[in-house]
Amino acid sequence: MINRPTHTETLTTQNSLKLAERLQTYLFTWSASEKNKDTVHLIEMAIDTTNKIIDNLIKSTEVNDEQ
Repeated sequence: MINRPTHTETLTTQNSLKLAERLQTYLFTWSASEKNKDTVHLIEMAIDTTNKIIDNLIKSTEVNDEQ
């Protein structure tokens, strides 16, 4: 038996993806205006982490669509 995602699980993934994309936009904006190099480095690390989260959410959505 294939475990297909429920409608609620799909919506949760889509909402999480939207939230991660909004966070990424905020981080890019903050990084561009930040003067402290140490803070910029930490923001860039957060952007990298957010990119990984977005990639995983997209992959999850693609797997759900295939099923």
